[in-house]
Amino acid sequence: MYRGSYEKAVRLSAAKLVKIKSYLPILSRSIAIFSTAAIQIAYLFKDTFLFALKILFGGSGILLSPSGDNKNHSKHVPMSTERSTRWQSRLAAYQEVVLSKRITEMFSILGPTFIKMGQVLSTRTDIVPTFWMTALANLQDHILPKDALEIKNIIEADFAKNIDEIFRYFQDKPLATASIGQVHLAGLHDGSDVVVKVVKPGVRELISIDIAILEHLTKMKFFKLSYLKEIDFQGFVSEFKVTILRELDYLSEATNCIKFKKSLSNLDVRIPEVFFEYSTHNVLTLEYLEGHKIDDMLLSAISSQEKLKIASLFTKSYLQMVFLDGFYHADPHQGNILILFDLELAFLDFGMVGILDEQIRHQLIDIALAIVSLDMKKSAKALAALGVSTNDISDAFISELERMTTSYITTQLGDIKLGSLLMDVLTTGKRYKLRFPSQLFLLVKTIVMCEGVAATIAPDFSLPVTLAEFVAEHLSDFK
Repeated sequence: MYRGSYEKAVRLSAAKLVKIKSYLPILSRSIAIFSTAAIQIAYLFKDTFLFALKILFGGSGILLSPSGDNKNHSKHVPMSTERSTRWQSRLAAYQEVVLSKRITEMFSILGPTFIKMGQVLSTRTDIVPTFWMTALANLQDHILPKDALEIKNIIEADFAKNIDEIFRYFQDKPLATASIGQVHLAGLHDGSDVVVKVVKPGVRELISIDIAILEHLTKMKFFKLSYLKEIDFQGFVSEFKVTILRELDYLSEATNCIKFKKSLSNLDVRIPEVFFEYSTHNVLTLEYLEGHKIDDMLLSAISSQEKLKIASLFTKSYLQMVFLDGFYHADPHQGNILILFDLELAFLDFGMVGILDEQIRHQLIDIALAIVSLDMKKSAKALAALGVSTNDISDAFISELERMTTSYITTQLGDIKLGSLLMDVLTTGKRYKLRFPSQLFLLVKTIVMCEGVAATIAPDFSLPVTLAEFVAEHLSDFK
């Protein structure tokens, strides 16, 4: 009898130890996260104190320049004589110089999950203040590459083969590195040159732990306080979980490549071939495309006409992805766009994609038709209905949008900034407590980035004019 009780107690104790052991990584990571946050808050108090001293004792009518660079503390700019303007300037400088720096530094230190979360938050005007968005949008991966031996170990484990059996050669020095993975140049035994993208060791486990912590945090009573109830933190974490886990799955990215290759086959656009036999959830092997990134050296070597042609092709690719396919490349920064030697356009990195449902896509077409016709009232009504139930739209909201569209839509179609217009719609909707679908925030950020890339390629290029041509060619049936 006693022996049976003793054995039962031992089994229960062992089970408890196993359970406790399973929580240790989460506990350890939680301590690291909160310690980092505490240190950054301490630095924030220090910076705030120094900033206040600078204002108080920096001299009459002077203010620290909101340049975003704390090294320029000696630089001053004249302040307005109006008290309200002075304090607005001080607040703007404080937000840009002090708060933004500490926020981005904390996200960077915390690693891959938080770097990606910061980048996603930079699109969410419904969650973060406007001054955060620019800082988070510029959040970069400041993580050193993993040793090539560790990367090769992952490849060999996935294929159960020696690296020399898989590849003819494999360059140890990565072509690119980020928080989740890194890319190496390699060669197949059939003579093909390829790029091999590999998930870094330990990243999956770390992201899994971070997501578990975030899910637990959003269930705390703090996030149910009245002034935070309007923000769906649990919904955001759930969506972010799906997004980052999709980015971690390189077979999902391979599928995206195939979709884009098929959908853009009618344009002079290159999408790299996928070598599925050399790809897994952790490893993605793609055709190596040789060309130039968009930079000053490239742009100085081609004519103005060629620049306009490239910018037009780039824009038409996105118009087709958004309006016709409802499936688009959602990370069009200059590093993900390649100009090949024959001036053909190539897209890279298909981990982040945007998906638009049928309703949103048709509403976007209505907006495009209204903007192209320079119809302010129609544009305002179409923008007001974007992703929002018509029952939630107030007359005041529509009136404000009419005033807004009047300031954007002039007699010159080419002067309209579509990204800025849509961003202002989302910001205005927030004031009216409207909840827009999360897919819209990513789309608006992508449009802003596209306008920036097109302007870099050809400063004289006009996206709205190309939009008008696209509407006439592809969307006339929707009128």
